[in-house]
Amino acid sequence: MGLLRWIVSAALGLASLGCEDERTGEARPEQAAAPASSAPAAETAPASRAVAAIPEPAVRDLVDRWVAAQNAGELDAYAASYASRFEGIKRAGPRTYRFDRASWLDDRRRMFARPMEVAIRDLEVSVTGKVAVVTFEQTWTSATFRDVGPKQLVLVEEEGGPRIAREEMLQSTLDARAGSDAPPLDLFMLVIHAGTPHVVLHGHPEETWAAGTVTLLRREEPMAVARDAVASALPAELGAWDGRRVRLFGASGEVCTATVRGLRVVRRVTPHFGVGQAWSGEHGDPPATQQQIADDTWSIAGAEGALFVGALQPDGAGCERGLFARAADAPLPAIYAPAPLEGQAREAALRALRALPAHAQIQRDYASYPDVTRNAAWYEHDGASPAVMRFAHAGTGRALVTVRARAGNGCGDFFGELWGAFEATATSTALRPAVDPDSPGAFEPLAAADLDGDGTIEIVVPDGLVRTGAGAHQVLFDVTPPFLDCGC
Repeated sequence: MGLLRWIVSAALGLASLGCEDERTGEARPEQAAAPASSAPAAETAPASRAVAAIPEPAVRDLVDRWVAAQNAGELDAYAASYASRFEGIKRAGPRTYRFDRASWLDDRRRMFARPMEVAIRDLEVSVTGKVAVVTFEQTWTSATFRDVGPKQLVLVEEEGGPRIAREEMLQSTLDARAGSDAPPLDLFMLVIHAGTPHVVLHGHPEETWAAGTVTLLRREEPMAVARDAVASALPAELGAWDGRRVRLFGASGEVCTATVRGLRVVRRVTPHFGVGQAWSGEHGDPPATQQQIADDTWSIAGAEGALFVGALQPDGAGCERGLFARAADAPLPAIYAPAPLEGQAREAALRALRALPAHAQIQRDYASYPDVTRNAAWYEHDGASPAVMRFAHAGTGRALVTVRARAGNGCGDFFGELWGAFEATATSTALRPAVDPDSPGAFEPLAAADLDGDGTIEIVVPDGLVRTGAGAHQVLFDVTPPFLDCGC
Protein backbone atom coordinates (compact mmCIF):
# COMPACT_ATOMS: atom_id res chain seq x y z
CA MET A 1 0.00 0.00 0.00
CA GLY A 2 3.07 2.28 0.04
CA LEU A 3 2.65 5.57 1.84
CA LEU A 4 -0.96 4.78 2.78
CA ARG A 5 0.20 2.77 5.80
CA TRP A 6 1.34 5.85 7.70
CA ILE A 7 -1.78 7.94 7.23
CA VAL A 8 -3.98 5.99 9.66
CA SER A 9 -5.39 8.52 12.11
CA ALA A 10 -6.47 12.12 12.46
CA ALA A 11 -3.16 12.79 14.20
CA LEU A 12 -1.42 11.91 10.97
CA GLY A 13 -3.64 14.24 9.04
CA LEU A 14 -2.87 17.93 9.12
CA ALA A 15 -0.71 17.71 12.24
CA SER A 16 1.96 15.67 10.46
CA LEU A 17 1.64 17.54 7.21
CA GLY A 18 2.26 21.06 8.42
CA CYS A 19 5.49 22.99 8.96
CA GLU A 20 5.59 22.79 12.76
CA ASP A 21 6.27 19.96 15.17
CA GLU A 22 2.83 18.86 16.39
CA ARG A 23 4.17 17.97 19.82
CA THR A 24 5.56 21.41 20.68
CA GLY A 25 3.91 23.80 18.24
CA GLU A 26 7.36 25.25 17.60
CA ALA A 27 9.34 25.56 14.41
CA ARG A 28 11.07 22.23 13.72
CA PRO A 29 14.84 22.22 13.11
CA GLU A 30 15.68 21.34 9.50
CA GLN A 31 17.85 18.40 10.53
CA ALA A 32 14.80 16.69 12.02
CA ALA A 33 13.12 16.34 8.64
CA ALA A 34 13.76 12.60 8.35
CA PRO A 35 15.51 10.04 10.55
CA ALA A 36 19.21 9.93 9.74
CA SER A 37 19.96 6.50 11.17
CA SER A 38 20.75 3.75 8.72
CA ALA A 39 20.08 0.99 11.22
CA PRO A 40 17.42 -1.52 10.11
CA ALA A 41 13.93 -0.67 11.30
CA ALA A 42 11.62 -3.21 12.89
CA GLU A 43 10.56 -5.85 10.39
CA THR A 44 7.06 -6.37 11.75
CA ALA A 45 4.16 -4.09 10.90
CA PRO A 46 0.40 -4.57 10.79
CA ALA A 47 -1.43 -4.87 7.53
CA SER A 48 -2.10 -1.55 5.86
CA ARG A 49 -5.48 0.02 6.39
CA ALA A 50 -7.19 1.51 3.40
CA VAL A 51 -7.44 5.29 3.55
CA ALA A 52 -9.11 7.28 0.80
CA ALA A 53 -6.59 9.16 -1.27
CA ILE A 54 -7.00 12.77 -2.38
CA PRO A 55 -8.96 12.53 -5.65
CA GLU A 56 -6.81 13.66 -8.56
CA PRO A 57 -9.73 15.57 -10.18
CA ALA A 58 -10.03 17.62 -6.96
CA VAL A 59 -6.32 18.39 -7.10
CA ARG A 60 -6.54 19.57 -10.70
CA ASP A 61 -9.64 21.63 -9.91
CA LEU A 62 -7.83 23.41 -7.05
CA VAL A 63 -4.89 24.23 -9.34
CA ASP A 64 -7.29 25.61 -11.98
CA ARG A 65 -8.98 27.82 -9.37
CA TRP A 66 -5.60 28.92 -8.00
CA VAL A 67 -4.49 30.06 -11.47
CA ALA A 68 -7.85 31.72 -12.19
CA ALA A 69 -7.76 33.66 -8.91
CA GLN A 70 -4.39 35.17 -9.82
CA ASN A 71 -5.45 36.14 -13.32
CA ALA A 72 -8.66 37.70 -11.96
CA GLY A 73 -6.88 39.53 -9.13
CA GLU A 74 -9.05 37.79 -6.48
CA LEU A 75 -6.84 37.62 -3.39
CA ASP A 76 -9.46 36.03 -1.12
CA ALA A 77 -10.06 33.17 -3.54
CA TYR A 78 -6.29 32.75 -3.91
CA ALA A 79 -5.76 32.66 -0.12
CA ALA A 80 -8.45 29.99 0.24
CA SER A 81 -6.24 27.62 -1.77
CA TYR A 82 -3.63 27.43 1.02
CA ALA A 83 -3.47 25.14 4.05
CA SER A 84 -3.30 26.58 7.55
CA ARG A 85 0.29 25.36 7.86
CA PHE A 86 2.25 26.40 4.81
CA GLU A 87 5.74 27.21 3.53
CA GLY A 88 6.46 29.11 0.31
CA ILE A 89 9.77 29.44 -1.55
CA LYS A 90 9.80 32.39 -3.92
CA ARG A 91 12.47 32.88 -6.58
CA ALA A 92 12.73 35.82 -8.94
CA GLY A 93 15.86 35.60 -11.03
CA PRO A 94 18.75 35.69 -8.51
CA ARG A 95 16.56 36.42 -5.49
CA THR A 96 15.21 33.74 -3.13
CA TYR A 97 12.77 34.21 -0.25
CA ARG A 98 11.16 31.80 2.25
CA PHE A 99 7.77 32.56 3.83
CA ASP A 100 5.26 31.11 6.25
CA ARG A 101 1.56 31.43 5.38
CA ALA A 102 0.99 34.89 6.86
CA SER A 103 4.09 36.47 5.33
CA TRP A 104 3.43 34.73 2.00
CA LEU A 105 -0.02 36.29 1.75
CA ASP A 106 1.35 39.68 2.81
CA ASP A 107 3.87 39.45 -0.03
CA ARG A 108 1.16 38.33 -2.46
CA ARG A 109 -1.09 41.20 -1.43
CA ARG A 110 1.45 43.59 -2.96
CA MET A 111 1.58 41.39 -6.06
CA PHE A 112 -2.22 41.46 -6.42
CA ALA A 113 -2.18 45.26 -6.39
CA ARG A 114 -1.43 45.28 -10.14
CA PRO A 115 -2.60 43.10 -13.04
CA MET A 116 -0.69 39.91 -13.76
CA GLU A 117 -0.95 36.97 -16.10
CA VAL A 118 -0.17 33.42 -14.93
CA ALA A 119 0.03 30.53 -17.39
CA ILE A 120 0.97 26.91 -16.68
CA ARG A 121 1.81 23.97 -18.93
CA ASP A 122 2.95 20.34 -18.65
CA LEU A 123 0.92 19.76 -15.47
CA GLU A 124 1.68 16.48 -13.71
CA VAL A 125 -0.05 15.14 -10.58
CA SER A 126 1.27 12.38 -8.31
CA VAL A 127 -1.06 11.28 -5.48
CA THR A 128 0.16 9.11 -2.63
CA GLY A 129 -2.53 8.75 0.00
CA LYS A 130 -3.28 12.10 1.58
CA VAL A 131 -0.39 13.88 -0.13
CA ALA A 132 -0.36 15.11 -3.74
CA VAL A 133 2.66 16.57 -5.53
CA VAL A 134 1.91 18.81 -8.52
CA THR A 135 4.58 20.01 -10.95
CA PHE A 136 4.29 22.29 -13.98
CA GLU A 137 6.07 25.03 -15.88
CA GLN A 138 4.83 28.48 -14.90
CA THR A 139 5.09 31.73 -16.84
CA TRP A 140 4.36 34.85 -14.79
CA THR A 141 3.99 38.21 -16.51
CA SER A 142 3.24 41.75 -15.36
CA ALA A 143 3.76 45.12 -16.99
CA THR A 144 7.39 45.28 -15.83
CA PHE A 145 8.45 41.68 -15.12
CA ARG A 146 8.36 38.25 -16.74
CA ASP A 147 9.83 34.95 -15.66
CA VAL A 148 9.38 31.28 -16.46
CA GLY A 149 10.39 28.08 -14.67
CA PRO A 150 9.31 24.84 -13.05
CA LYS A 151 7.06 25.08 -10.00
CA GLN A 152 6.10 22.44 -7.45
CA LEU A 153 3.08 22.36 -5.14
CA VAL A 154 2.60 19.91 -2.27
CA LEU A 155 -1.09 19.49 -1.37
CA VAL A 156 -2.68 18.00 1.75
CA GLU A 157 -6.30 17.46 2.68
CA GLU A 158 -7.88 20.10 4.91
CA GLU A 159 -11.53 20.94 5.54
CA GLY A 160 -12.73 18.28 3.14
CA GLY A 161 -10.58 19.20 0.15
CA PRO A 162 -7.00 19.66 -1.06
CA ARG A 163 -5.03 22.70 0.07
CA ILE A 164 -1.50 23.86 -0.78
CA ALA A 165 0.92 23.10 2.09
CA ARG A 166 4.12 23.94 0.21
CA GLU A 167 4.88 25.96 -2.92
CA GLU A 168 8.27 26.42 -4.54
CA MET A 169 9.45 28.06 -7.72
CA LEU A 170 12.27 25.61 -8.40
CA GLN A 171 14.03 27.88 -10.87
CA SER A 172 13.25 31.39 -12.10
CA THR A 173 14.56 32.35 -15.52
CA LEU A 174 13.97 35.98 -16.41
CA ASP A 175 12.73 36.56 -19.96
CA ALA A 176 12.75 32.79 -20.54
CA ARG A 177 16.46 32.59 -21.40
CA ALA A 178 17.35 29.04 -22.44
CA GLY A 179 20.43 26.94 -21.78
CA SER A 180 22.13 24.34 -23.96
CA ASP A 181 23.15 20.70 -23.82
CA ALA A 182 25.78 19.31 -21.49
CA PRO A 183 29.00 17.76 -22.85
CA PRO A 184 28.76 14.13 -24.04
CA LEU A 185 28.99 11.37 -21.44
CA ASP A 186 32.54 10.46 -22.49
CA LEU A 187 33.59 13.92 -21.26
CA PHE A 188 31.25 14.56 -18.33
CA MET A 189 29.17 12.46 -15.95
CA LEU A 190 27.95 14.00 -12.71
CA VAL A 191 28.78 11.90 -9.65
CA ILE A 192 26.06 11.49 -7.03
CA HIS A 193 26.54 9.78 -3.70
CA ALA A 194 23.58 7.47 -3.18
CA GLY A 195 25.02 5.24 -0.50
CA THR A 196 28.08 4.81 -2.75
CA PRO A 197 29.29 6.90 -5.71
CA HIS A 198 27.27 6.59 -8.93
CA VAL A 199 27.65 8.31 -12.30
CA VAL A 200 24.58 9.93 -13.84
CA LEU A 201 24.00 8.63 -17.37
CA HIS A 202 20.56 10.11 -18.09
CA GLY A 203 18.45 12.73 -16.32
CA HIS A 204 14.98 11.57 -17.44
CA PRO A 205 14.74 7.77 -17.44
CA GLU A 206 11.72 5.92 -18.81
CA GLU A 207 9.68 3.84 -16.34
CA THR A 208 10.35 0.70 -18.38
CA TRP A 209 14.12 0.98 -17.93
CA ALA A 210 14.03 -0.61 -14.44
CA ALA A 211 12.01 -3.22 -12.58
CA GLY A 212 12.04 -5.43 -9.50
CA THR A 213 12.40 -4.81 -5.80
CA VAL A 214 13.13 -1.29 -4.60
CA THR A 215 16.36 -1.07 -2.58
CA LEU A 216 17.04 1.61 0.03
CA LEU A 217 20.49 3.05 -0.73
CA ARG A 218 20.59 6.12 1.52
CA ARG A 219 18.53 7.06 4.58
CA GLU A 220 20.04 10.53 5.02
CA GLU A 221 18.69 13.52 3.09
CA PRO A 222 18.26 13.37 0.23
CA MET A 223 17.07 9.79 0.56
CA ALA A 224 17.88 7.47 -2.34
CA VAL A 225 16.30 4.23 -3.52
CA ALA A 226 16.90 2.17 -6.65
CA ARG A 227 15.63 -0.51 -8.98
CA ASP A 228 17.92 -2.54 -11.24
CA ALA A 229 17.89 -1.79 -14.95
CA VAL A 230 16.18 -4.04 -17.48
CA ALA A 231 18.94 -4.51 -20.05
CA SER A 232 16.58 -5.32 -22.92
CA ALA A 233 14.63 -2.07 -22.38
CA LEU A 234 17.62 0.29 -22.44
CA PRO A 235 18.81 2.40 -25.37
CA ALA A 236 21.95 0.72 -26.70
CA GLU A 237 24.19 3.71 -25.99
CA LEU A 238 23.24 3.61 -22.30
CA GLY A 239 23.45 -0.16 -21.89
CA ALA A 240 26.97 -0.05 -23.32
CA TRP A 241 28.23 1.78 -20.22
CA ASP A 242 27.96 -1.35 -18.07
CA GLY A 243 31.54 -2.58 -17.66
CA ARG A 244 33.25 0.59 -18.93
CA ARG A 245 36.09 2.15 -17.02
CA VAL A 246 35.95 5.77 -15.84
CA ARG A 247 38.12 8.35 -14.10
CA LEU A 248 36.68 10.38 -11.21
CA PHE A 249 37.76 13.95 -10.53
CA GLY A 250 37.53 16.15 -7.46
CA ALA A 251 38.05 19.88 -7.23
CA SER A 252 41.82 19.67 -7.75
CA GLY A 253 42.12 16.77 -10.19
CA GLU A 254 41.78 13.00 -10.55
CA VAL A 255 40.89 11.13 -7.35
CA CYS A 256 40.34 7.53 -8.49
CA THR A 257 39.52 5.12 -11.31
CA ALA A 258 36.57 2.74 -11.30
CA THR A 259 34.45 0.41 -13.41
CA VAL A 260 30.72 0.85 -14.01
CA ARG A 261 29.23 -2.33 -12.52
CA GLY A 262 25.45 -2.35 -12.58
CA LEU A 263 22.96 0.02 -14.13
CA ARG A 264 19.97 1.30 -12.15
CA VAL A 265 17.25 3.86 -11.90
CA VAL A 266 17.75 5.84 -8.69
CA ARG A 267 15.09 8.08 -7.18
CA ARG A 268 16.07 10.74 -4.65
CA VAL A 269 13.91 12.98 -2.46
CA THR A 270 13.80 14.87 0.83
CA PRO A 271 10.37 13.84 2.17
CA HIS A 272 8.04 15.80 4.41
CA PHE A 273 9.07 15.43 8.05
CA GLY A 274 5.65 13.92 8.84
CA VAL A 275 6.60 10.95 6.71
CA GLY A 276 9.77 10.43 8.74
CA GLN A 277 7.78 10.64 11.99
CA ALA A 278 5.38 7.98 10.73
CA TRP A 279 8.22 5.69 9.64
CA SER A 280 9.72 5.98 13.15
CA GLY A 281 6.44 5.07 14.83
CA GLU A 282 6.05 8.43 16.54
CA HIS A 283 2.28 8.41 16.02
CA GLY A 284 1.54 5.13 17.78
CA ASP A 285 1.94 2.62 14.97
CA PRO A 286 4.87 0.19 14.79
CA PRO A 287 7.90 1.52 12.93
CA ALA A 288 8.02 0.90 9.20
CA THR A 289 10.20 -1.85 7.81
CA GLN A 290 13.16 -1.06 5.59
CA GLN A 291 11.22 -2.36 2.61
CA GLN A 292 8.19 -0.20 3.40
CA ILE A 293 10.45 2.85 3.68
CA ALA A 294 12.07 2.01 0.35
CA ASP A 295 8.73 1.53 -1.42
CA ASP A 296 7.31 4.72 0.06
CA THR A 297 10.39 6.71 -0.96
CA TRP A 298 10.18 5.42 -4.54
CA SER A 299 6.57 6.59 -4.70
CA ILE A 300 7.19 9.95 -3.03
CA ALA A 301 10.18 10.83 -5.22
CA GLY A 302 8.31 10.02 -8.43
CA ALA A 303 9.64 10.67 -11.90
CA GLU A 304 10.79 14.15 -10.79
CA GLY A 305 13.47 12.57 -8.59
CA ALA A 306 14.53 9.82 -11.02
CA LEU A 307 17.97 9.37 -12.62
CA PHE A 308 19.50 6.60 -14.69
CA VAL A 309 22.89 5.82 -13.15
CA GLY A 310 25.81 3.45 -13.11
CA ALA A 311 27.07 2.04 -9.82
CA LEU A 312 30.85 2.17 -9.49
CA GLN A 313 33.35 -0.50 -8.50
CA PRO A 314 36.42 1.52 -7.42
CA ASP A 315 39.95 0.34 -8.06
CA GLY A 316 41.04 1.81 -4.73
CA ALA A 317 40.33 4.58 -2.24
CA GLY A 318 39.38 8.15 -3.09
CA CYS A 319 36.19 7.77 -5.11
CA GLU A 320 34.13 9.21 -2.25
CA ARG A 321 35.73 12.59 -3.15
CA GLY A 322 34.57 12.39 -6.77
CA LEU A 323 32.48 15.24 -8.18
CA PHE A 324 32.41 14.29 -11.86
CA ALA A 325 33.68 11.53 -14.11
CA ARG A 326 34.57 10.85 -17.73
CA ALA A 327 35.54 7.80 -19.78
CA ALA A 328 38.96 6.44 -18.82
CA ASP A 329 40.13 6.64 -22.44
CA ALA A 330 39.06 10.29 -22.85
CA PRO A 331 41.75 13.01 -22.69
CA LEU A 332 42.28 14.64 -19.33
CA PRO A 333 40.33 17.88 -18.84
CA ALA A 334 41.93 21.24 -18.06
CA ILE A 335 41.36 21.51 -14.30
CA TYR A 336 41.08 24.88 -12.55
CA ALA A 337 42.09 24.12 -8.97
CA PRO A 338 40.40 26.10 -6.15
CA ALA A 339 41.95 28.21 -3.41
CA PRO A 340 40.30 30.73 -1.04
CA LEU A 341 41.00 34.41 -1.63
CA GLU A 342 42.03 36.69 1.21
CA GLY A 343 43.07 40.30 1.70
CA GLN A 344 42.97 42.74 -1.20
CA ALA A 345 42.10 40.01 -3.73
CA ARG A 346 39.04 39.11 -1.69
CA GLU A 347 37.97 42.76 -1.41
CA ALA A 348 38.33 43.17 -5.18
CA ALA A 349 36.06 40.17 -5.73
CA LEU A 350 33.44 41.57 -3.33
CA ARG A 351 33.53 44.90 -5.15
CA ALA A 352 32.90 43.03 -8.40
CA LEU A 353 29.90 41.29 -6.81
CA ARG A 354 28.53 44.60 -5.53
CA ALA A 355 28.79 46.00 -9.07
CA LEU A 356 26.27 43.46 -10.37
CA PRO A 357 22.72 44.83 -10.84
CA ALA A 358 21.43 41.66 -9.19
CA HIS A 359 23.33 42.57 -6.01
CA ALA A 360 21.73 46.02 -5.99
CA GLN A 361 18.28 44.42 -6.18
CA ILE A 362 18.93 42.32 -3.09
CA GLN A 363 20.48 45.29 -1.25
CA ARG A 364 17.35 47.36 -1.86
CA ASP A 365 15.19 44.51 -0.61
CA TYR A 366 17.41 44.13 2.48
CA ALA A 367 16.98 47.80 3.34
CA SER A 368 13.19 47.39 3.38
CA TYR A 369 13.27 44.98 6.35
CA PRO A 370 13.07 46.17 9.96
CA ASP A 371 15.80 45.26 12.43
CA VAL A 372 18.63 45.11 9.90
CA THR A 373 21.96 46.93 10.07
CA ARG A 374 21.63 50.07 7.99
CA ASN A 375 24.40 50.93 5.54
CA ALA A 376 25.77 47.38 5.75
CA ALA A 377 26.07 44.89 2.91
CA TRP A 378 23.20 42.42 2.89
CA TYR A 379 25.62 39.49 2.64
CA GLU A 380 26.98 40.31 6.13
CA HIS A 381 23.54 40.16 7.76
CA ASP A 382 23.54 38.33 11.11
CA GLY A 383 27.25 37.47 10.89
CA ALA A 384 27.21 35.89 7.42
CA SER A 385 30.40 35.91 5.35
CA PRO A 386 30.67 35.22 1.58
CA ALA A 387 32.84 32.38 0.27
CA VAL A 388 35.38 33.85 -2.19
CA MET A 389 37.38 31.41 -4.31
CA ARG A 390 39.89 31.51 -7.17
CA PHE A 391 39.81 28.55 -9.60
CA ALA A 392 43.12 28.68 -11.51
CA HIS A 393 44.77 26.64 -14.28
CA ALA A 394 48.36 25.87 -13.30
CA GLY A 395 49.72 25.95 -16.85
CA THR A 396 48.20 29.14 -18.25
CA GLY A 397 47.52 31.30 -15.19
CA ARG A 398 43.96 31.78 -16.41
CA ALA A 399 41.50 31.90 -13.51
CA LEU A 400 37.87 32.22 -12.57
CA VAL A 401 37.01 34.07 -9.34
CA THR A 402 33.72 33.15 -7.67
CA VAL A 403 31.81 34.74 -4.82
CA ARG A 404 28.96 32.91 -3.12
CA ALA A 405 26.89 35.01 -0.71
CA ARG A 406 24.03 33.76 1.45
CA ALA A 407 22.45 35.47 4.47
CA GLY A 408 19.26 35.39 6.52
CA ASN A 409 16.70 32.70 7.29
CA GLY A 410 13.60 33.73 5.34
CA CYS A 411 10.26 32.56 6.75
CA GLY A 412 9.06 36.16 6.70
CA ASP A 413 12.46 37.63 7.60
CA PHE A 414 15.20 38.66 5.21
CA PHE A 415 16.90 36.03 3.07
CA GLY A 416 19.32 36.69 0.22
CA GLU A 417 21.41 34.38 -1.95
CA LEU A 418 23.65 35.22 -4.90
CA TRP A 419 26.81 34.16 -6.65
CA GLY A 420 29.12 35.85 -9.08
CA ALA A 421 31.78 34.39 -11.38
CA PHE A 422 34.47 36.62 -12.91
CA GLU A 423 37.24 36.02 -15.42
CA ALA A 424 40.75 36.87 -14.22
CA THR A 425 44.27 36.55 -15.67
CA ALA A 426 47.74 36.33 -14.18
CA THR A 427 48.66 39.75 -15.58
CA SER A 428 45.57 41.79 -14.66
CA THR A 429 43.57 42.52 -11.53
CA ALA A 430 40.47 43.38 -13.56
CA LEU A 431 37.52 41.05 -13.02
CA ARG A 432 35.03 40.68 -15.86
CA PRO A 433 31.63 39.03 -15.25
CA ALA A 434 31.44 35.48 -16.61
CA VAL A 435 27.73 35.23 -15.75
CA ASP A 436 24.65 37.30 -16.55
CA PRO A 437 25.07 40.40 -14.32
CA ASP A 438 21.30 40.93 -14.08
CA SER A 439 20.43 37.31 -13.24
CA PRO A 440 23.52 35.31 -12.22
CA GLY A 441 21.62 32.81 -10.06
CA ALA A 442 22.75 31.39 -6.73
CA PHE A 443 25.08 28.45 -7.30
CA GLU A 444 27.64 26.78 -5.05
CA PRO A 445 30.81 26.15 -7.10
CA LEU A 446 32.47 22.81 -6.33
CA ALA A 447 34.91 22.32 -9.22
CA ALA A 448 35.91 24.08 -12.44
CA ALA A 449 37.27 22.65 -15.70
CA ASP A 450 37.30 23.10 -19.44
CA LEU A 451 35.54 19.81 -20.11
CA ASP A 452 35.46 19.81 -23.92
CA GLY A 453 38.61 21.79 -24.78
CA ASP A 454 36.79 24.75 -26.31
CA GLY A 455 38.30 27.35 -23.97
CA THR A 456 35.07 27.81 -21.97
CA ILE A 457 35.12 27.03 -18.25
CA GLU A 458 32.37 24.80 -16.82
CA ILE A 459 31.50 24.88 -13.12
CA VAL A 460 30.33 21.74 -11.31
CA VAL A 461 27.67 22.67 -8.73
CA PRO A 462 25.64 20.41 -6.43
CA ASP A 463 23.44 18.32 -8.74
CA GLY A 464 24.35 20.28 -11.86
CA LEU A 465 26.73 21.91 -14.32
CA VAL A 466 27.00 25.60 -15.31
CA ARG A 467 28.91 26.94 -18.32
CA THR A 468 30.40 30.42 -17.87
CA GLY A 469 31.00 32.94 -20.61
CA ALA A 470 31.56 36.61 -21.43
CA GLY A 471 28.78 38.29 -19.45
CA ALA A 472 26.50 35.25 -19.68
CA HIS A 473 26.13 31.71 -18.39
CA GLN A 474 24.10 28.59 -19.14
CA VAL A 475 22.71 25.93 -16.83
CA LEU A 476 23.65 22.79 -18.75
CA PHE A 477 22.55 20.13 -16.31
CA ASP A 478 20.31 20.21 -13.23
CA VAL A 479 19.14 17.09 -11.38
CA THR A 480 18.31 18.63 -7.99
CA PRO A 481 16.10 16.11 -6.15
CA PRO A 482 12.60 17.12 -5.00
CA PHE A 483 12.42 18.79 -1.59
CA LEU A 484 9.04 18.20 0.05
CA ASP A 485 9.86 19.23 3.63
CA CYS A 486 9.25 22.49 5.49
CA GLY A 487 12.09 24.85 6.32
CA CYS A 488 10.04 27.20 8.52
